[in-house]
Amino acid sequence: MELSTLFELTIFSVVKSDEGLYRAVIWYIWDEMNSKLIDLAVFETISNVSIHVSMGADEASCQLQCKTAEGTKLTYKWQSHGVEVVNDKHHNISDGGSRLSVAMSVVVPVGHSFYKCTASNAVSSDSIEIDLNPDCSTGNDRFTLPIWAIVVLSIFSLFCSFVLFLCACFFWCRDVRWFLRRRRAWFNPPQAQYPTSSTVGATHTSSRRIELD
Repeated sequence: MELSTLFELTIFSVVKSDEGLYRAVIWYIWDEMNSKLIDLAVFETISNVSIHVSMGADEASCQLQCKTAEGTKLTYKWQSHGVEVVNDKHHNISDGGSRLSVAMSVVVPVGHSFYKCTASNAVSSDSIEIDLNPDCSTGNDRFTLPIWAIVVLSIFSLFCSFVLFLCACFFWCRDVRWFLRRRRAWFNPPQAQYPTSSTVGATHTSSRRIELD
């Protein structure tokens, strides 16, 4: 904390306990006094806004609770598809604006609805949007694989693709060889076998020998 000659009070590294009333008093040389009260408000920066969704007790509505990990003196605003949500027959805002009740009759016809919560104070603002389903689940609730599982599945998929590629090459080569053999057979038919002159002579000689005997 530092007090300058210009009657300015500077507070370094403000913490929550610095909040409160401060009185500035000035005495003049003619013994007159002037004072002023200052109400110092300390705001914590907002971070990690989230929406917790649950089924209503009547099982006909979804309860959306907007929360922040950090932040003080908050105000909340709800939007759906870019339009600000107010209290009506389908919506009810309570708990200082942090809770929103949504009738399922709004969600069912379209299959899902987008709801956005914005939390803000004098020094910061943060928001989050969810995809609300008719069963009060959200698009964020859908099953997602961890990074290591995605990597393993990717490697396995590449391996299977490589094996399929090898199999395709093998069958393709086999079919090409079969086609080439068939092609040679079509254009080069086997020639007929005719007896040679030596064979004919041998047959004739053999028959003559039989006659001599």
